[in-house]
Amino acid sequence: PPRIELLESAPVSRIRMRVKDTQLFRVFVRGRLIRVDFSHVLTDGSGGFRFLSTMIAEYLRQQGIAVPSGGVVLNPDDPPEEVEFTDAYKELYEPSTPKPPQLSPAFHIPDSVLPGYHRIITGKVPADQAVEKAREFKCSLTELLSGVYIHALVQIALTTRRIPRNRRVIRLEVPVDMRRVHPTTTMRNFSLFVSPEINLRLGHYTLPDVIRTVHHTMRLQLDPRELRRTIARNVGGENKMIVRIIPLIFKDWFLSSLHHRFGGNIASGVISNLGSVVFPEEMSAHITDIAFVLGPNPTLRKTISVVGYGGKLNITIGSVIESRELERLYFTTLSGLGLPVQIVEQKS
Repeated sequence: PPRIELLESAPVSRIRMRVKDTQLFRVFVRGRLIRVDFSHVLTDGSGGFRFLSTMIAEYLRQQGIAVPSGGVVLNPDDPPEEVEFTDAYKELYEPSTPKPPQLSPAFHIPDSVLPGYHRIITGKVPADQAVEKAREFKCSLTELLSGVYIHALVQIALTTRRIPRNRRVIRLEVPVDMRRVHPTTTMRNFSLFVSPEINLRLGHYTLPDVIRTVHHTMRLQLDPRELRRTIARNVGGENKMIVRIIPLIFKDWFLSSLHHRFGGNIASGVISNLGSVVFPEEMSAHITDIAFVLGPNPTLRKTISVVGYGGKLNITIGSVIESRELERLYFTTLSGLGLPVQIVEQKS
């Protein structure tokens, strides 16, 4: 069983995977606040949210509040179903599928690293107004928020001196819950990324230009056939016999180099939208708010996470660098679109 830890003022902490007896998730409490941290090795945002929902439901039951199981709430007394352990990537793997093209390095915001903490700024925006604004741009909410993110990065890049010629691409990682493509109740990690981008060498882009480009790029990359190309690369590499027989110490080094090559090095940032979360009515009466925070990323430097609850969008920007320019540009752009933004800041 996990050790329940006291949640101090820090809203984010690291899971130190190399420490003996370390679990891949942690549970923290303070007053009415409950937090769970997960390593992506164990599960993704969808799996983590189902765990949190089930834990809160059981807590309320022990306080004498009847909460039914179903939907996002599992019954902890039921034996786990076999599908919960399924590696759903392998169900979609087709060895003959061509691999995706290798992406070029991307622009990163240059600045000094914060001295030992992770700054978190959350903007609260009315969800219905944000959805209506996305409709005006003829795009999804995630596409709108991603477009605003890229446009802010473009403005920062244009004021940055001496950007290497091979890093003049602004590219985001946008996680996709693959359960929407291939329905499954697996609790294991089952997400991929799509990568909308703007090439600064092609000329000037207005905000509507960026949003339109993001919209069409994401729609193309969300085609199941395109997604299977990424699965073919990832699962194909995992299945190679040489990968299986390499000693762990060398495998860790090799996978670290691959992560640098195919992960943070090719993205300027990441934005993850967990969507609007809905609890059973018996639970929601006792839940004031919910937050979703991505862990600190020293390569990408800035991350954005979004979750909707109670009519509000909580848009959280995490930073490991001094500059607040992205936060300023992002939230002032949303405000300029007519969306009222309430700002809350924390640090860990």
